[in-house]
Formats: sequence, structure tokens, C-alpha cells
Amino acid sequence: MIHFSFPAPGTDQMALADFNAMKTYLDANMGPNIQGYAITWTAPWRVNNCQSLTNALTRGLRDCASTKDTFNYPMLSTKPFTNAGIRPSMMLAGTSAQNVFNLIDRGVLSDHTLPAGDGFFVRTTISPFRPVSGFSNPPFLPGTIAPTASI
Repeated sequence: MIHFSFPAPGTDQMALADFNAMKTYLDANMGPNIQGYAITWTAPWRVNNCQSLTNALTRGLRDCASTKDTFNYPMLSTKPFTNAGIRPSMMLAGTSAQNVFNLIDRGVLSDHTLPAGDGFFVRTTISPFRPVSGFSNPPFLPGTIAPTASI
């Protein structure tokens, strides 16, 4: 476990200097056996005014206009750093440690339950959102998911 401390600006935006210091430290100190990151905080959750913190940790900082599509999905490897040189990141958001533990417990309880429900993909041309992943995801079979909505 690594603990980072940085000034909380009271917004959802992480300062570039704070992100760069954190990313430099992680890149220099994570051994080849570390395959991904689990982040446990709620804010800030974005960097560079347009990129999620998890994406920036996984892919590095990108210009807002050149966010790359997600080339590693679907990846069949269980060792993404070893096989592709990336460490996927996920954020376990919660307002307290107990809140995060409850989130994890709910996930464990749902394993292999295959709950019913509808899913939607939304594509938009409204800035600053970009439909990057919508074009790189494979098509779904008719009837397996709700139709894509355009806004």
C-alpha cells in the first residue's frame, strides 16, 4: 500500500504537478509484479481538465483532443503490465473506509449472480465528451443490449 498526500483543492480536478509527482513515484517504485492499481479516494477524480485519474494513471497524460481509444479491451491476459506494458486502474470511491469496504462486499456478494437489467451506450458529439470507446467496442448481437442512444 502506498499513501499519497497532496493539497485538496476542493474540486474534482487534480493539479498537474501533483499528478506528475504521483505518477513519477509509481513508475519508479512499482516492480514488474504489480499489474494494476486500486485507488481509494473520491476526489479529485480528473486530471488535465478532461481525463479521468484512472485513465491518466493507466495510459499517461493525454491532450484532451487526442485521448486514445482503449486498445487493451478485450485483453485475455491476466498480466497486463507484463504483456502490454500497462497497469489498469480502478477507483474504489467512498466517503469513508467503511463505505469502501461495503462497496467491495457488495461486489463479492454479486459474483456469479448474473443479475438482470438493461444496459445503454450513449454516444454524443457534445463537447467536452467524446465517443472514443463507443467506436472501439465490438458490436453486440441484436437483443443482447438496449439500443445506443444519441444525444
